[in-house]
Amino acid sequence: MFSGKIKLNAFLLSGFYALFLVFLAFAKHFLLGNDIADIGFFDQFAWLIANGKINSISSLAFRTPLQDHLSLVLIPIGYIYRIFPSSYTLIFLQSLAIASLPGISFAYSAYFKQPLKITISLIVALLLSPYLFLVNLANFHPEVVTVPFMLIAVLESVRRRNLLYYVCLLLSLFAKKSQVLFGVGLSLYLLFKKRKLRALITFSISISWWLVSSKYTQITGDFVQMRLGYLGSNNFEIISTLLLRPWEVFVEAPPEAIFLYSLGLILPFLALFNKESIPALIATFPIYIINLISSEGMHRELDSHYSIS
Repeated sequence: MFSGKIKLNAFLLSGFYALFLVFLAFAKHFLLGNDIADIGFFDQFAWLIANGKINSISSLAFRTPLQDHLSLVLIPIGYIYRIFPSSYTLIFLQSLAIASLPGISFAYSAYFKQPLKITISLIVALLLSPYLFLVNLANFHPEVVTVPFMLIAVLESVRRRNLLYYVCLLLSLFAKKSQVLFGVGLSLYLLFKKRKLRALITFSISISWWLVSSKYTQITGDFVQMRLGYLGSNNFEIISTLLLRPWEVFVEAPPEAIFLYSLGLILPFLALFNKESIPALIATFPIYIINLISSEGMHRELDSHYSIS
């Protein structure tokens, strides 16, 4: 167990990190540095939910708040917005979510009795990660707000208790229909950890969420075809192209873009890589590979939210 002084320093560090992230995100928004689309969409979605108009069509996005990505977490966020009706409320919640990662990591590291050097290495990696820093400045996205629940779900996945794990899993999925990739990755992680039953249940819940949310959000279109359609007109052709002609990916994803994207994600955590980290690395593949092969270059940019899971 860690000493009281170390715990106090970790608490203070998390507090300063939160203040730092909130200040920079507020400053960027105040200086009109945010893209008007995303912050405008979610600001209006939150306002509609806060005012009991969850089924009303947004004048900006031309769909109801839940038809966007079936982001169910917007409902509790909407109630908070009702008390503090401002786009700064959304930005504050997002910054606070990211700032919680070092504190959660420290708490679980203490619980699992990890060596101090491992704990410090992990916290420093989180603090220095360019991805987390830049995502905090990139408007607002509901899946970023749920990142503490994603981390807790991963950490709870190998424990025997069920309630906290499944609650955090569901909250993670409810951020967006594409969070199915997080659920599939977590299922792979559990398989490597020899938790086969939980892996199967997690996979089933995730796929069920995808099927339900896809039906409800048909108005937004087929994002698989929109972003991977250059590889084929259907899922079979896309997979065939990836297996037989993988070099076609470079038409939309230049090798240098893939390299820089990968480097930015991996470099802060390089000191933590060892044999025991392999299951966690493989678990990132569903999200990582989809981002690599997407025709949307923003999926491989370190200031986008597409890798937060």
